[in-house]
Amino acid sequence: MTQSPVSSRQFVLLLLLLISTLSNIGFARSLEYADKKIPVDPNDPGVRGGAEFFLEELKKLSDSGIYRTLKLVRVETAHTQRGVFHDNLFMTVSLASPHFDGGASISKHDVIVMRKLEDDVRSFAIDEFPIMDENAIEDFWIQKVEAHRRDRERLFRDMEIAERERQRAAL
Repeated sequence: MTQSPVSSRQFVLLLLLLISTLSNIGFARSLEYADKKIPVDPNDPGVRGGAEFFLEELKKLSDSGIYRTLKLVRVETAHTQRGVFHDNLFMTVSLASPHFDGGASISKHDVIVMRKLEDDVRSFAIDEFPIMDENAIEDFWIQKVEAHRRDRERLFRDMEIAERERQRAAL
């Protein structure tokens, strides 16, 4: 019996990479890009994919984790335009969160999702980041610190148990 040159773990990683690559290939390919802005149906699957990409990336930018509460309500408007280095998807999006500053439940933002022509790498730009309630941000920081503390305590406890077991086995 011969050994496969690719382990099952490597196979799974390669498969995930392929799926990720294929999902990026489909991003906004159905949309038309030209030198001037072209209005696009906000419900187009390419627009929806661009909005979802934007929101997932935005959620990662919050140190406290408060942006994880953001939800996409709708894409109000969408336009495409071919740039020198990127295909650009211009959108006005409405986001919802229970933690916006001033108690608002919806916040509108102008966003550009850019797909680099050279290698399909995506990025985004936003007119103004969502402004969140200061007290809620502090609560999220406290939760994050407490979760980190619990994880650290669990790690140290597991290390102590492993060391005791190692010492017992050495006797």
